[in-house]
Amino acid sequence: MTTPSASTGTGAAPSTRPPFIAESGARRTAAWLPLLAAAAAGPMAGIEIVLLGKALGGRAGLPGAVVGYIAATAAVLAASAILLARRRLPPPGRGAGVLALLAGVGLVLAGAIPVVPALLAGILLAGVVTGPLLVAARVRGGARAFRIAMSAGALAGAAVAAAVTERPGAGLLVAGVVAALAGSVLAVRDPSTTAAPPTTAELGAPEAVVSGEAEAPALAATSSTGVVDSPGPDAAESLAAGARSRSSEYAPIPAAAGSHSAESTVGRTAPAVAEARPAGAEIIRAAAGFAVGATVLPALHLLLFRWTVLDADQPPYLAVALIPVMLVALLPGARRTAAAPLLVLAAGGPILVATGPGPWQATIGIAVTGTAAVRALTLRDSEPNSVAVGTRATKYVVALLVPPVAAAVGLGLAIGLRHLWGDGTALTLLALPVLAAALLVTRPGITRPAPAPETVSEGGA
Repeated sequence: MTTPSASTGTGAAPSTRPPFIAESGARRTAAWLPLLAAAAAGPMAGIEIVLLGKALGGRAGLPGAVVGYIAATAAVLAASAILLARRRLPPPGRGAGVLALLAGVGLVLAGAIPVVPALLAGILLAGVVTGPLLVAARVRGGARAFRIAMSAGALAGAAVAAAVTERPGAGLLVAGVVAALAGSVLAVRDPSTTAAPPTTAELGAPEAVVSGEAEAPALAATSSTGVVDSPGPDAAESLAAGARSRSSEYAPIPAAAGSHSAESTVGRTAPAVAEARPAGAEIIRAAAGFAVGATVLPALHLLLFRWTVLDADQPPYLAVALIPVMLVALLPGARRTAAAPLLVLAAGGPILVATGPGPWQATIGIAVTGTAAVRALTLRDSEPNSVAVGTRATKYVVALLVPPVAAAVGLGLAIGLRHLWGDGTALTLLALPVLAAALLVTRPGITRPAPAPETVSEGGA
């Protein structure tokens, strides 16, 4: 068996540099603009609303709790928009640009006009359009780039909130302007149209996932098969380098007998790649999201009522806790065998928050849970690979929604248990489901990936 050649129908090596790599600048721009817009409209604006909620409500004449209800409603609208529009996701480049522009307008409206109708309409508008925008950013940017962008957005939100505590509207203005500018560039001129979709022949590498990453390769872009995926900003370079340095890890998937089209090979194998995930992937993702939801906001509540850290003083604590989260997001994917230790570590975070002797020690608990949860999401095969349209769209969208929905469940349970037994007991009890998930993923075969497709030699069976 030989590796498929970069030249169609021949065994000769390509004599020129692959055209996709030569055009990688346009693809980098096409991938990072949706990520930038989604990070600004999603985690950055969300963190700002959480940290500055009382200040935003106070200047508009609303209680801080009402602003929290508005933010929760916006999150529900975002998830609902994803589910309702699942068969049309991801939107094209210009469509994502329009969504980002609308999200930016909503945030600017909420931040610039200190009245109740503007705050309500702006946040809800941003919530509705940010859901599909996040899906577009995830698909076009890839799993690793999406994690980096979301972590950077959350850290930026905490940092901006710390700088504008006396002018809460300025935080939403910053997030809105960033999202609107990125969306305007995408809406006016989509950079992805300047480069043709990559193929196996152009990359000179077989279809395989880069070692340590759960992302789909930049090869599953065949619309006729019902599978649509877009490469991340570093997909071409990482795939080509991985093919040279770790060629033994790849299993070439040549075209069927009588076919010389690299694209047709990709079209037939992409659905199998998208479904090749271990049985415990959703358990890991749900447990990671649950741990974050049960720790972060309850920890901020504990900082206020146990350690008298006022709302205006909380953003620096959260910003410090998010720094290691950002650093962990930059790392390549973890091994599947690390699932259980990472979940145990994530479960230790709420216990540290509950038992910490001071506010900074409690902040360490937020950092521990956040870093372990993000690291768990980098496990190989822990994320859906390529977005499928049509009948597979619902399954893919549900997989993407598992961590945020689990986080919402964890937060809801934390609030409910807090009223019964107090913050410390609630945080300690909520570590138990995460520990149970860690125990569950240690069962034999629970993290084993699905078998790879059989390969056929170039000469036929």
